[in-house]
Amino acid sequence: MILGMDHSKKERSIAEKYLFPAIRLLRMLTDNPTCQQTIRESLILIKEFSEFQAAGNRVCISECRKVEEELKEVNSIINRSSTVAFTWKNMEGWPVKFVTKNVKKLFGYTAEEFLSGAISYSECIHPDDLQRVANEVEKFSKEDGRTEFVHEPYRIIAKDGTTRIISDWTFIVRNDQKQITYYKGIVEDITDRIRVEEELKERIRLIHIILDSLPFPAM
Repeated sequence: MILGMDHSKKERSIAEKYLFPAIRLLRMLTDNPTCQQTIRESLILIKEFSEFQAAGNRVCISECRKVEEELKEVNSIINRSSTVAFTWKNMEGWPVKFVTKNVKKLFGYTAEEFLSGAISYSECIHPDDLQRVANEVEKFSKEDGRTEFVHEPYRIIAKDGTTRIISDWTFIVRNDQKQITYYKGIVEDITDRIRVEEELKERIRLIHIILDSLPFPAM
């Protein structure tokens, strides 16, 4: 309350200062034909802009929902497959920033264990392959213009101690200063394929040994 002024006087003071001048200005504008036209045109523009903005918002929401549904579908497909998607931080041990939930099928560790830092990616790589994998990351990361690379297959040790062979297709993520911030990888279990290939090579080798030991030329 204004000192020395009761409630009704305070309201009168505010009305005289703000409300009455506004009313007089509005009457003056509406009495002037030119101003009336300007007001009408302004109201039309405001209405059109509001409708355009509302339509734009509907389109934006629709597109966002469409993209969201597509992402859910892609994620669903990945989670049902043997392919695991990773985002690794460019830090020692390659701590995991993101990983699909199906990671447990291949690594035995849950997504939460990776994301919390309970286990780092490098700890899963077989000790005999770790240095080679690190060398490949370093080599390709130093190449100008390089945005992706494919590792030679390497072994990982799952939580239960079993060894799996994986393929790793990695994408390099840089910031505005061209510094590498993350690596995004698509990792797939190729253990069975490699074993079949090795068995086939061994069979071919044995066939050649047998043929070479024959006393006459093979037909």
